[in-house]
Amino acid sequence: MENKMTSRQRVVTALNHKEPDRVPVDFGSSHNCSIHLDAYLNLRKYLGLKGCYNPEFISFFDQCVRPEEEVLEKLDIDMRGLNYSPPKDFVEKSWREDDREFREDAYGVIWEKPDHVGIWDIAKYPLENASAEEIRKYSKYANPEDRGLTEGLKERGRKLFEETDYAIVADIQAGSVIEAVWFLTGLVRYLMDMACEPENIQPLCDRINEIYKIMSKRMMAELEAYAQVIAANGDLGTQESLLISPVLYRQFLKPYEADFYGYLKKISGVPVVRHSCGSIMEILPDFIECGIDGIHPIQVSAKGMDTRALKEKFGSKLIFWGGIDTHKVLPYGSKREVRDEVRRRIRDLAPGGGYILGAVHNIQAEVPPQNVCTMFEAAKEFGAYPINC
Repeated sequence: MENKMTSRQRVVTALNHKEPDRVPVDFGSSHNCSIHLDAYLNLRKYLGLKGCYNPEFISFFDQCVRPEEEVLEKLDIDMRGLNYSPPKDFVEKSWREDDREFREDAYGVIWEKPDHVGIWDIAKYPLENASAEEIRKYSKYANPEDRGLTEGLKERGRKLFEETDYAIVADIQAGSVIEAVWFLTGLVRYLMDMACEPENIQPLCDRINEIYKIMSKRMMAELEAYAQVIAANGDLGTQESLLISPVLYRQFLKPYEADFYGYLKKISGVPVVRHSCGSIMEILPDFIECGIDGIHPIQVSAKGMDTRALKEKFGSKLIFWGGIDTHKVLPYGSKREVRDEVRRRIRDLAPGGGYILGAVHNIQAEVPPQNVCTMFEAAKEFGAYPINC
């Protein structure tokens, strides 16, 4: 393709399953495709950035930050993300005990981070041992009508849309009812109730689904004129298999997902790309039936997530976003191995369009900056259409 596209044109063309001038690249447009603070500080130094740095956490408990504009420009990134502003009607509680820091979020979940650990983890699930009656009466939920959440969002969207040529991602930070509910009950309790006593957790699922719909409606009311794609989330896979059987997914979770993702499509009119780590090949047809247009991050190290097979089976119906291995290649690979990884994923996923290149999930603390830069350099080298690498 002779004519160079703008970033927005490039991304929109790929989202429409057509071939742009080159494969678009993403870094930091959502809370699932950013970078850990430690790795980012190394990247800033490697790129020669000077001066003080005040991190903007896009995912605080994962300690992942939004890359600065100067970094995104140096790496020639095609996408920019927008998410909610901090709430105003909720003040998070925080305290220390010995060598640990604790925080209680808007759902009553208590998180902890030892001083020597780089991310937060859940210390207490408030409903882990609750009765069905206690679950029905539970009242600690994030307020989806919080006046602070969408403050300034429309102006930020307008500014990006009118003053830049980047594609804009609406990072709704919502999706499947599985994650937010298991943060309340613990994963074991959630899975046991889903399989044996689903009526116990249905009130939680109903409430979370409604919260997600209200928040998403508010965000898209601000960004409907500006966003080109929605990033949603909800993990359903492990390294070896699904978290639950396909039968149980279809009986219990799929009705919620069809309701939520169908609602997103109705209010937005733009493609919806759903995040889920792990081995999820078996339920991709269900995702499509629920109205999902694409998947992220394509965890290529997980069982059955072969990129060539994914493209052959679902390339006409699903957008693929991510795909560059963060399990072994980015953290531990040589420059040549990173280049080979990028070449392979472009060869498998890019023909015909429908591919946005990026790391599998957030770039973790141990990833060296030279490998981050090599990934994006190789994407430009091998990603020109027609694909021939």
